[in-house]
Amino acid sequence: MAEKFVIKNDLQHRNTLQHLRKFEEAVSGLRHQPLNGTHPRLRQAEVEALESRIEDFTKEIEEWEAQKALTNFIKPMVEHAEKSNFSKKTVRQLADEVLKDECTCRRGGMLVDGVHCERCKSLGLPPPW
Repeated sequence: MAEKFVIKNDLQHRNTLQHLRKFEEAVSGLRHQPLNGTHPRLRQAEVEALESRIEDFTKEIEEWEAQKALTNFIKPMVEHAEKSNFSKKTVRQLADEVLKDECTCRRGGMLVDGVHCERCKSLGLPPPW
């Protein structure tokens, strides 16, 4: 089994996206290309190998993007915590302060059936009430 590649920076992310597109184009080309003497099972094996790598690229990209989103979320909280007395604040209080301008439910916006906004739900934050 090959060692798993982990995207570590924006350049690697862009390169992985480019590789993903090239592999997707290769699969599309193979599917529409006449066999010209190539055994159908060999062609299928080629397609499956490329599709497997596409899955790997896709997972790597999703993991990087999730990590990047988490970093972008946590960074303002850390900066805010450094400016305030973190030990006296709960995560909920910090989230309320950091997200107050971006978040409907933390701005006191109208909520339907007590459901908090999509941004907070996607970040897994507890409701502000």
